[in-house]
Amino acid sequence: MEELMEQTQEQTAEEQQAQQAAHTLALEQEVESLRREKHRRQLADEAAVLLTERGIDPSFAPFVLGDSTAATRKKVEQFDRQYAAALRKHLAARLPAAEPRDFSAAKPKVRRRGIRKV
Repeated sequence: MEELMEQTQEQTAEEQQAQQAAHTLALEQEVESLRREKHRRQLADEAAVLLTERGIDPSFAPFVLGDSTAATRKKVEQFDRQYAAALRKHLAARLPAAEPRDFSAAKPKVRRRGIRKV
């Protein structure tokens, strides 16, 4: 009977250790997840600042996030070049191809009729 109680206590102790190990692992994973999220937020804030400095709406920040600060800066530079090129192309398409004609030069001068000063 005593052997049965010892086995039960050993199993209970092993189960508790297994539960503690699982709990510890879950906590470590949660902490790592929070660290990654914090790092991502910091990168997003930095990207927003970089975009604002370049005159681009900071709402584009999630699109230029990288794995590190250097990668984020590189993506912001690439995005800036591509955004400027697309903007120039769009504006060029909307502007007229030729300069408007000056019709005022072709009009004859109107002569005044009536009383003239001498």
